[in-house]
Amino acid sequence: MNENVELLEYIYQNTQMGLITIPQIMEKTTDGDLKHALSDQLQEYVQINNSAKEYLCRENTKPKELGEMAKMGSSFMTQMKTMIDSSTTNIAEMMINGNTMGVIEIIRKINQYKDSVQAEYLHLAEKLKKTEEANVSEMKSFL
Repeated sequence: MNENVELLEYIYQNTQMGLITIPQIMEKTTDGDLKHALSDQLQEYVQINNSAKEYLCRENTKPKELGEMAKMGSSFMTQMKTMIDSSTTNIAEMMINGNTMGVIEIIRKINQYKDSVQAEYLHLAEKLKKTEEANVSEMKSFL
Protein backbone atom coordinates (compact mmCIF):
# COMPACT_ATOMS: atom_id res chain seq x y z
CA MET A 1 0.00 0.00 0.00
CA ASN A 2 1.33 3.45 -0.76
CA GLU A 3 2.14 5.84 2.04
CA ASN A 4 -0.31 8.51 0.87
CA VAL A 5 -3.12 6.00 1.26
CA GLU A 6 -1.81 4.75 4.62
CA LEU A 7 -1.83 8.24 6.10
CA LEU A 8 -5.22 9.11 4.64
CA GLU A 9 -6.76 5.88 5.92
CA TYR A 10 -5.42 6.60 9.38
CA ILE A 11 -6.96 10.10 9.31
CA TYR A 12 -10.23 8.73 7.95
CA GLN A 13 -10.55 6.03 10.61
CA ASN A 14 -9.45 8.35 13.40
CA THR A 15 -12.17 10.84 12.53
CA GLN A 16 -14.70 8.03 12.06
CA MET A 17 -14.13 7.13 15.70
CA GLY A 18 -14.91 10.72 16.67
CA LEU A 19 -18.03 10.69 14.51
CA ILE A 20 -19.22 7.60 16.37
CA THR A 21 -18.27 8.47 19.94
CA ILE A 22 -19.03 12.18 20.18
CA PRO A 23 -22.80 11.77 19.57
CA GLN A 24 -22.86 8.97 22.18
CA ILE A 25 -21.12 11.20 24.68
CA MET A 26 -23.41 14.14 23.87
CA GLU A 27 -26.36 11.96 24.89
CA LYS A 28 -24.82 11.48 28.33
CA THR A 29 -24.67 15.14 29.33
CA THR A 30 -27.25 17.73 30.23
CA ASP A 31 -24.68 20.55 30.26
CA GLY A 32 -25.64 22.83 27.37
CA ASP A 33 -22.20 24.43 27.07
CA LEU A 34 -20.52 21.04 26.93
CA LYS A 35 -22.99 19.82 24.32
CA HIS A 36 -22.29 22.90 22.23
CA ALA A 37 -18.52 22.38 22.49
CA LEU A 38 -18.89 18.70 21.53
CA SER A 39 -21.11 19.64 18.61
CA ASP A 40 -18.45 22.02 17.33
CA GLN A 41 -15.83 19.28 17.67
CA LEU A 42 -18.08 16.90 15.77
CA GLN A 43 -18.32 19.35 12.88
CA GLU A 44 -14.52 19.61 12.73
CA TYR A 45 -14.28 15.84 12.50
CA VAL A 46 -16.92 15.79 9.75
CA GLN A 47 -14.87 18.25 7.69
CA ILE A 48 -11.58 16.40 8.16
CA ASN A 49 -13.28 13.05 7.50
CA ASN A 50 -14.81 14.35 4.27
CA SER A 51 -11.44 15.68 3.12
CA ALA A 52 -9.74 12.36 3.87
CA LYS A 53 -12.49 10.54 1.97
CA GLU A 54 -12.11 12.89 -1.01
CA TYR A 55 -8.34 12.44 -1.06
CA LEU A 56 -8.68 8.65 -0.83
CA CYS A 57 -11.01 8.73 -3.82
CA ARG A 58 -8.42 10.80 -5.64
CA GLU A 59 -5.97 7.98 -4.85
CA ASN A 60 -8.47 5.49 -6.35
CA THR A 61 -9.01 3.94 -2.94
CA LYS A 62 -12.29 3.28 -1.19
CA PRO A 63 -12.09 4.40 2.45
CA LYS A 64 -11.89 1.51 4.90
CA GLU A 65 -14.63 1.78 7.49
CA LEU A 66 -13.96 1.01 11.12
CA GLY A 67 -14.53 -2.61 11.99
CA GLU A 68 -17.55 -3.62 14.02
CA MET A 69 -15.35 -4.66 16.94
CA ALA A 70 -13.78 -1.19 17.13
CA LYS A 71 -17.21 0.43 17.01
CA MET A 72 -18.64 -1.89 19.64
CA GLY A 73 -15.58 -1.50 21.85
CA SER A 74 -15.86 2.27 21.69
CA SER A 75 -19.57 2.20 22.48
CA PHE A 76 -19.00 -0.20 25.37
CA MET A 77 -16.24 1.95 26.86
CA THR A 78 -18.36 5.09 26.56
CA GLN A 79 -21.25 3.34 28.30
CA MET A 80 -19.03 1.98 31.06
CA LYS A 81 -17.22 5.25 31.73
CA THR A 82 -20.43 7.26 31.92
CA MET A 83 -22.69 4.73 33.64
CA ILE A 84 -21.54 5.60 37.12
CA ASP A 85 -20.38 9.16 36.46
CA SER A 86 -21.89 11.22 33.66
CA SER A 87 -20.77 14.49 35.20
CA THR A 88 -19.43 17.28 33.04
CA THR A 89 -15.97 16.88 34.56
CA ASN A 90 -15.87 13.14 33.88
CA ILE A 91 -16.96 13.61 30.27
CA ALA A 92 -14.41 16.40 29.80
CA GLU A 93 -11.70 14.15 31.22
CA MET A 94 -12.72 11.33 28.85
CA MET A 95 -12.52 13.71 25.91
CA ILE A 96 -9.15 15.07 27.03
CA ASN A 97 -7.76 11.54 27.34
CA GLY A 98 -9.08 10.50 23.93
CA ASN A 99 -7.84 13.59 22.18
CA THR A 100 -4.44 13.38 23.88
CA MET A 101 -4.01 9.83 22.58
CA GLY A 102 -5.08 11.14 19.16
CA VAL A 103 -2.48 13.92 19.27
CA ILE A 104 0.27 11.45 20.14
CA GLU A 105 -0.70 9.09 17.31
CA ILE A 106 -1.07 11.80 14.65
CA ILE A 107 2.31 13.26 15.61
CA ARG A 108 3.82 9.80 15.12
CA LYS A 109 2.14 9.52 11.72
CA ILE A 110 3.28 13.01 10.68
CA ASN A 111 6.86 12.16 11.64
CA GLN A 112 6.65 8.81 9.87
CA TYR A 113 5.30 10.22 6.60
CA LYS A 114 6.60 13.82 6.52
CA ASP A 115 9.13 13.14 3.77
CA SER A 116 7.10 10.73 1.67
CA VAL A 117 3.50 11.93 1.27
CA GLN A 118 1.90 14.72 -0.71
CA ALA A 119 1.96 18.10 1.01
CA GLU A 120 -1.82 18.50 1.08
CA TYR A 121 -2.21 15.12 2.80
CA LEU A 122 0.36 16.12 5.39
CA HIS A 123 -1.50 19.41 5.80
CA LEU A 124 -4.68 17.45 6.57
CA ALA A 125 -2.77 15.46 9.21
CA GLU A 126 -1.57 18.74 10.72
CA LYS A 127 -5.14 20.03 10.73
CA LEU A 128 -6.25 16.93 12.64
CA LYS A 129 -3.42 17.45 15.13
CA LYS A 130 -4.37 21.10 15.69
CA THR A 131 -8.04 20.15 16.03
CA GLU A 132 -7.30 17.56 18.68
CA GLU A 133 -4.98 19.93 20.54
CA ALA A 134 -7.71 22.60 20.48
CA ASN A 135 -10.22 20.02 21.75
CA VAL A 136 -7.98 19.27 24.73
CA SER A 137 -7.67 22.98 25.54
CA GLU A 138 -11.40 23.53 25.22
CA MET A 139 -12.30 20.58 27.44
CA LYS A 140 -10.02 21.82 30.23
CA SER A 141 -12.52 24.57 30.96
CA PHE A 142 -15.09 21.88 31.87
CA LEU A 143 -12.91 20.20 34.52
